[in-house]
Amino acid sequence: MDVIGLGTAGSRIAEVFSQYPQYINIYKVDVGVNSDFDFISDYGDESGKNINQLNVPEQSNPEDYEKNTPDLTEYFKDLREEVLFIIAGSGNISGMALALLEQIQDKKVTILFVRPDLSLLSEDRKRIGRTVFGILQEYTRSGLFERMLIVDNAMTQKVLDKVSIMNFFEKMNQLIVSTVHMINVYYNIGSIYENKLEVPASCRIGTIGLYEMESSENKMMFDLDFPRHKRYFYCINHQKLNEDQDLLNVISSQMKEESSEEEVNVSFGVYSTDYESDYVYSVWYTNKIQDWS
Repeated sequence: MDVIGLGTAGSRIAEVFSQYPQYINIYKVDVGVNSDFDFISDYGDESGKNINQLNVPEQSNPEDYEKNTPDLTEYFKDLREEVLFIIAGSGNISGMALALLEQIQDKKVTILFVRPDLSLLSEDRKRIGRTVFGILQEYTRSGLFERMLIVDNAMTQKVLDKVSIMNFFEKMNQLIVSTVHMINVYYNIGSIYENKLEVPASCRIGTIGLYEMESSENKMMFDLDFPRHKRYFYCINHQKLNEDQDLLNVISSQMKEESSEEEVNVSFGVYSTDYESDYVYSVWYTNKIQDWS
């Protein structure tokens, strides 16, 4: 999977993905200091990755960003089949989103929408965010995009618990990226035990999170309205998998509790790891358009 980040927040999150070998081409699109579009490619990375920067001249409103989006065929010439497109959605540069996505419509695109803390936004930025948020969901639900995963900064902060102001965005971006990455990994490797239920084709809008095994608590990064499918990835130390004879009962009981809600399907997989600690990642999906507020 290749990664495109739009705007300052999207670009910073996109670059965090470069720590993992599976993401070869990283593209960052953000406002630059010059009055012209400026392409900077393949800079400063010794691992064989392509980290590309497109500096965009500042515009006065989202409409101008959309209207003045150039032909980016050459910029995206190395883009692979699967793409993760990251956007925060409340800045003027968000106006480029649809014009940019139209140029990669032959790819399988997953949207990662990182919603800012609404209490910190001006009314203008809320309006921009609401518009982009709604349009991207509509296109996703229609099948134009593979998935749209929504992350809310305020809820992600609660998952982080305590963190210093200096490290806040770094830690939050790392949490988002590591969660998306680990879910990608476990979607693509074999489990040692699972109940495999396919996500309904109509359920393309979702969110991600962590699940606490000891407390049976979901720590989701967005308050998803009307979830229809929940998928859990139990990442368990291999020694514990061999020795804990009650583990399957615990997991089965927890998943039965999660499936007690009406019209919610629950699937899970158990995966062997070398990590000392156990982790459970989750993805929830719905077919319902989510409200901005």
